[in-house]
Amino acid sequence: RTVMIACVSPSDRDFMETLNTLKYANRARNIKNKVIVNQDKTSQQISALRAEIARLQMEIMEYKA
Repeated sequence: RTVMIACVSPSDRDFMETLNTLKYANRARNIKNKVIVNQDKTSQQISALRAEIARLQMEIMEYKA
């Protein structure tokens, strides 16, 4: 979670700058990022095969028990 601090002024003279700062802070607050893993097809296939191997090993252990 990220925190943004916006510096605003109570002065009438700085009203437009304060308003623009608050608008910017609101827009920045609404930005949503989605994290994805950057993998090529080979790496994805290797990960899938490793997961399948682990699943099959667990299945073998269940049959032995």
